[in-house]
Amino acid sequence: MAHTYISRVSSSSGGSLVTLLTNTRDTPLPVLYLQVVPWWLRLYIHTLSLSSVPGEQTPPVEIDNLHVELARDRVSPYTLEMMFTVPPHTTLKFSIQFEPLLLRWNEYPPDAHHGRHIPSGVITY
Repeated sequence: MAHTYISRVSSSSGGSLVTLLTNTRDTPLPVLYLQVVPWWLRLYIHTLSLSSVPGEQTPPVEIDNLHVELARDRVSPYTLEMMFTVPPHTTLKFSIQFEPLLLRWNEYPPDAHHGRHIPSGVITY
């Protein structure tokens, strides 16, 4: 099970893109996680972290494989792809900080009151 949300968003300091991954099985679960992030969210790759949710006693989780493609403004999005193993009965928290960029007036979606969307991540077991 996965849940993604954005926290602490402000125009001056940005925010965090957070994904919670839960393994309810009795065995470790190898996961391939793919996240595509639009170019107008400038990601700070050095802030990428993967940890267990506070309060859970689990061994540290390491990313087995990480592939990052950086975005080019108005051309291509960020692509984050990583492999790791979720221990049994554990919830992991993946987070990365970002800064929202200003868009040109013609780059906003047709319904400005609706906001901008970030595509969901893809999880492969």
